Amino acid sequence: MTVAIIGVGGFGVRHLQSVVRVDRDVNIFVVDSSSDSIKTAKHYYDEVSHENVISIEFCNNIDRLPLSLDVAIIATSSLPRRQLAMKILENRQISHIVLEKFLFPAIEDYGDVAEFFSLFPRCKVWVNCSRRMNEFYINLRSKLKHEFINNFIVKGTSWGMGCNAIHFVDLLAYLLFDSDGFIFDCSKLDKEYTSSKRDNYIEFTGALVGQAPKCPYILIESKAGQRSPVHIYLEGPGFKCEVDETEGTAVISRKSSAWREETIDFNLKPQSQLTNILVQQLMDTGHCLLPTFEESAKLHLALLQTFFAHMNSINGESVALCPIT
Repeated sequence: MTVAIIGVGGFGVRHLQSVVRVDRDVNIFVVDSSSDSIKTAKHYYDEVSHENVISIEFCNNIDRLPLSLDVAIIATSSLPRRQLAMKILENRQISHIVLEKFLFPAIEDYGDVAEFFSLFPRCKVWVNCSRRMNEFYINLRSKLKHEFINNFIVKGTSWGMGCNAIHFVDLLAYLLFDSDGFIFDCSKLDKEYTSSKRDNYIEFTGALVGQAPKCPYILIESKAGQRSPVHIYLEGPGFKCEVDETEGTAVISRKSSAWREETIDFNLKPQSQLTNILVQQLMDTGHCLLPTFEESAKLHLALLQTFFAHMNSINGESVALCPIT
């Protein structure tokens, strides 16, 4: 099995820490244009057990990759992701691509990349919205399969709405069994945006209000100020659920049980404990629990169009890129 991780300057190094734990022989290629990032990745690699790694190569250019790959994980920031995804697929035979999010910073990227991917039907493309892999959310989805979700509310402070809202929108789509028809309103976002922790990227605070065909009220709020944990609230005619991911607890009550509260403990695993499971699923079944590119692109576009509307209202002119990552 051959796996490439492209971009280890940030989140990608967590993919590396996990890939080395796969339960079969693996050849790994790590690519980053930054020598400092490569040095850091080597350090992290040396810190973890990697008994099934047959070989690992660290390089600064994707031209060093082999002609055939089982899995390519593109974990760069959003600005170069389109170009890299298209270049690597054009020149390599790849079974699966896993893209980090936020996917792309321009609306036209989504149609262009979708059209390009369609030229390579043997390559399956996934987006790393990993809450779908969490056992608690898998079970919650099963429990709510026949429920209607009236309200979906996410609240916290300075948790990175631009970068991370897609995680929660994807979670709702997963629970609804439907990624279509999401609409958001930017009017409650704060009238300025801030610098992200990554250079040349921005972040938003305030609230997004939205709706979907199967959920009439969505609120995603990230207040400005000192960072605080995120809480998730779901409610329907027959149930209530509050999730605290930081504490790893959820409280669920159902009308059918006279609204008796049930507390469930769970563990939201970090990426360094997930990528090996993901790769093994892809190798064993040809599929995984992540959303496909087609599913995720719909949700990304719903958010991106809203962020663009907000930026345009602030700048008083149309902007070409929304630099979130």
